Amino acid sequence: MNKRYIIMSLIGTILSIAFVCLCGWISIKFKQGVPLEILLLSIGLFATFGGAYYGAKVSGDNARELYEKQKDDDLRELHYKNEFMLSIKLSKVLDAHDKLMHYSIYCEDNLGFENDDKTLNLKNTLAIYAKPIIEILKDKNYFEITKQITEELAGIVNDCNKYLNAFNSVNIEKNEPTIISTNSKYKLSGRESDELADVKIEFEKMDSDYENKHVVAYFIHRQMDNHIKMIFNNMKVKGIENLFLNSNSSQGFENEFNLR
Repeated sequence: MNKRYIIMSLIGTILSIAFVCLCGWISIKFKQGVPLEILLLSIGLFATFGGAYYGAKVSGDNARELYEKQKDDDLRELHYKNEFMLSIKLSKVLDAHDKLMHYSIYCEDNLGFENDDKTLNLKNTLAIYAKPIIEILKDKNYFEITKQITEELAGIVNDCNKYLNAFNSVNIEKNEPTIISTNSKYKLSGRESDELADVKIEFEKMDSDYENKHVVAYFIHRQMDNHIKMIFNNMKVKGIENLFLNSNSSQGFENEFNLR
């Protein structure tokens, strides 16, 4: 019961008592009717209308609470459906995302990341993120997703364009210490340049023959991984990314909606 209702009830009670007293006073002064009967009749009248008002008030409050609850339930269901469908659409992105990491770490190309001459195909590599994300953003039913998720999806596409132009501006096949020119029109940010340098240092410390193309592939994977994690962190339905699980066993069931 809110404060406003208490105040209104108190005012109504005071006015009712005043009205009953006035009726009794008029009855005594002008000797019209029996004061006790008029008093009881007035009390009964106010009790009837008061009870009706209170019943209507309670009924209205209950209806409003049920409406608010139904609206919240409908909103949660809408979020679940939209995030569920978004997770399905992201499943193909995540499958290719894992294969890119495998390529950069184990130097095994099983998704066409390299050209026939064994050079890194930047466009194909970045397309595994850009194309499906653009399809998601163009979907007319997409706009119910939160602003934060939309910004992350748009960020993926923007980064794909930036990395395509930035890395195409240098010859990454030459294994030089610096593999990206910060003078490029589509240059990396200072943070990205530092992270790229850190990845190269990490790879050089390993006892393996990594090339710059693997460094670039791992850098792209790391940047996109940040976007993907933020997308799922901003989902209202927590843990939805774990609904579809891959099975590495040959006995497992094939599922085109697998997220991992």
